[in-house]
Amino acid sequence: MNPNVSIPARDSIAIQLFKTVFTVYVILGITVTAIHLVAEYHYAKDLVFNELQVLHTAVKPNIAMALDSQDRKQMQATLENLMQFPSVTGIEVMDEKKVVNMTIGRTPKNSHTFPVTVFEVFELSRPLSAEGQGHPDQLGSLTLYSDSSVILHRMQVEIGFIVVNAMIKTAVVWGLFLILARRLLAEPLSAIAGSLKHLDPENLKETKIEPSNQERNELKVIEDEFNTMVGKFILSREQLITGQLRLGLLLEGMRELASARDKFHAMLLTVNILMKAVPLSPPTRVHFSFQETAGNSEGYATFEMPLTLSEDQSYAFSPFNLGEVTHTFSIAPPTYLQASQEHGQRTGCEFRDNALQLVAWRRNNLQGGILIREMEEATFRKFNAQFLDTLSASLAIALENVEIAMQLEKNVIRRTKALEEALAQLQDQNRQMVNDLEMASKVQKAILPTPHLPVFIDLALWFQPLAPVSGDIYFFADHSDTFDVFLGDATGHGVAAAFLTVMVNMVLLEEASKTSLSEIMECLNKKLKDNTPSYFFMTGVYLRIHENGLMQMVNAGHLPVVVMSSQVREPQFIRTPGPLMGFGDYSAEHFPEHVYTLQKGDKVLIFTDGLQERANSHHAMFGKAQLQNSLQEYPSLNSAELLNLIVEDWRAFAQEIPSEDDTSIIVLEYK
Repeated sequence: MNPNVSIPARDSIAIQLFKTVFTVYVILGITVTAIHLVAEYHYAKDLVFNELQVLHTAVKPNIAMALDSQDRKQMQATLENLMQFPSVTGIEVMDEKKVVNMTIGRTPKNSHTFPVTVFEVFELSRPLSAEGQGHPDQLGSLTLYSDSSVILHRMQVEIGFIVVNAMIKTAVVWGLFLILARRLLAEPLSAIAGSLKHLDPENLKETKIEPSNQERNELKVIEDEFNTMVGKFILSREQLITGQLRLGLLLEGMRELASARDKFHAMLLTVNILMKAVPLSPPTRVHFSFQETAGNSEGYATFEMPLTLSEDQSYAFSPFNLGEVTHTFSIAPPTYLQASQEHGQRTGCEFRDNALQLVAWRRNNLQGGILIREMEEATFRKFNAQFLDTLSASLAIALENVEIAMQLEKNVIRRTKALEEALAQLQDQNRQMVNDLEMASKVQKAILPTPHLPVFIDLALWFQPLAPVSGDIYFFADHSDTFDVFLGDATGHGVAAAFLTVMVNMVLLEEASKTSLSEIMECLNKKLKDNTPSYFFMTGVYLRIHENGLMQMVNAGHLPVVVMSSQVREPQFIRTPGPLMGFGDYSAEHFPEHVYTLQKGDKVLIFTDGLQERANSHHAMFGKAQLQNSLQEYPSLNSAELLNLIVEDWRAFAQEIPSEDDTSIIVLEYK
């Protein structure tokens, strides 16, 4: 027998087992002891509580009589006598108003006097009555207190006995288990470890563990089974070396298969891996087939070529020219693949008719197969079959990937062509839309009037559409002694809004001669409501300035009119009521006229919301405050200069942030 191996005590499995079992035993012992102590505690507590009940019943009449007669001396004496009993630690007497009449000993109200050993206080409280004395009413209550120190004092002997008993049992079990663990486990295992230490993996045929235990137990079984395992390991080692070579070939082959250019290339790579890993018969020929599309037909292409023995005694492809390779195409699969269909859709290898067949199925689709005739099945072992099953699965995946890649390439070509055609159509449509927008912009600009100003009016106009066509519209009408100005803002800022402005311009050309501005707005509202969808609407302001300085105003939901008086420094923002046009059946009364008298040099500013609602990089809007700042210098500027100042300030405020709406500004000066 080989010498025992010395193992440190802390690493010994016997000591570790002892530690585990002993730890569990100690935890279990502590738990059982704790449960025992708790049970004893509750039993002693019940006894104390019973004593409190007896004492309460005994002293209740005396306490009730003393409480009823207000005899505090008698009550004090009775309570002091009651405190002589060990189970009582405190007493409290309360009258019928629940006011404490007398306390003695330790009670919750003077808990600072409790000793450290007290962790629980319990009480027995019962009412006091003067029955039998003509006073059936309740006089108060008597409460007797006790605590855990009383119980622990009574349990001193029991606690000592329980703890000593547990310690003795623990010490005996500890010593007995340590002795047996060393004798029955540690020493035999050390002997087996010493035998294993001298094993020579390179010379297993001469290696054997000498029995260290003659008894038929688990350790003896371990020794016998190890000797049996050595024999199996010798055989497995030979298979492992061969398997490692095959695994290396398979991994390298799978990487090559993953990059196969086409199905023919994938089949050649698979045959090459097979020839390197599996012993073949004398020189023979190999057949392989795979799915292929020839013209408009789906079928199977089959190739046959010779195999020869190379200088290193491994089989390889013969150097061949096109005349040595047989290539056929058929709609139906070859005969050996048809047999695979009949026997079930299984990917893998099998022997049939003295030939080795590899079949590759993928998603219920026969991808292809390989056939090598005149194969010697006797030289073909189980691990060869396992290797070829894996190789067949890799071939099936490679063929499917090639098919997917080919299909993707076709789809890419087809989709690319379709996208190119769609792009050309979109480009044509875009060019047409651009031309249409340019034409619409020219039409809109053509209908926007050029003002013919009377001698008492000076006017400056700034018009900036967001797109080629705009939702803003302006209109002028000169009646020699009066001058009309209309500025409107339609919903949105695209083609639809531009068509709306065309209709508005036509209505204004027809209705501008009316003497009532309210009637003009009524006609405009009716035309919009009757000829546009419900979600279209327009805001607008109509001004009529007379030669004598009288200015009439009608506002239909538009921004206020700004009047800059030559006499007053602060500009006036005049907001007059009026509904949005196009929303309802509004009569002329809904668009009331307001009158303002202008003085020589007064200026009037009207604008659309693109002016005030333009935001800067901090998301702050130009707004009324910025506009007021821009108007500070208006008395010294004419209409054009004031307009240029407003536009410059407006652009400087937003800097590089583009406007998001059409913007129109009109400045009028009464001369």
